[in-house]
Amino acid sequence: IIHPLLIRNYRTLENNVTALVALALPRVAPFRGIPSSLPQPAEPAYEDEAWFFVNGVATNESILAMNGRYLRRLFHRSFELIENPTDGVPVDLIECFFQRSLNSLTRPAEYTFERVHDAFINPRYRRVVLLGHSQGGIIISNVLQMLLDRYPGDERLTRLEIYTFASAADEMPFDLELTRRERRWVPYLEHFINLGDFIVKLGILQNRERIAGDVYIRDKEGHLLNAHYLPELEAKRYTGTRPGKRPRLYEYLAGRQPGDFP
Repeated sequence: IIHPLLIRNYRTLENNVTALVALALPRVAPFRGIPSSLPQPAEPAYEDEAWFFVNGVATNESILAMNGRYLRRLFHRSFELIENPTDGVPVDLIECFFQRSLNSLTRPAEYTFERVHDAFINPRYRRVVLLGHSQGGIIISNVLQMLLDRYPGDERLTRLEIYTFASAADEMPFDLELTRRERRWVPYLEHFINLGDFIVKLGILQNRERIAGDVYIRDKEGHLLNAHYLPELEAKRYTGTRPGKRPRLYEYLAGRQPGDFP
């Protein structure tokens, strides 16, 4: 199963080796990786939007950059790629346990909050969009909870949009007051999952009642963002659990822009 995944997801032999090392080998000093940002610039359109992406397990800077190139090609937007440092799959999964079960706030979550918060309070942005993959879904859940705690009922939450892929999160909060008023999720939330993805079975599928937002599914296996999720998104193959509901994220593809919420 590894061979076709690597061919589809990584361009060179060096990229393949990098991916395998990230999957198998932890750092010498686990949990001490310093989160950072990697800009992925696009044409200077949509300067009133701020887009962020938070990576998942076993993703180093090289793989994050590949994720970013694919995202930029899909949406024609500039991204701030937030590196959630990897310690290898075993240690990353332990970190996921602490983040979820013990509600432990990690350095990547604190860093992501700082970056997103700067955009959230900046009046130049009419949209702040967060994308997260795998463990990145947990980090986004932590960030969202901090925003809700600090700004309950704040009108600026209506400008926030969150989209996750293969999320390992066991909860995703929302603002009840604004959700009732706007008659939609606030912030706006969508989640994309492959039913055969093992991480999804431990995340959203096991905790659906605690996950705010619409869920879109594809009956296939695979957890990698570039190999198993973004091609399906690009081909618009995800279907909603609510009849007739279509992902808003589709409306951003190819540089398009969705309309305002009703």
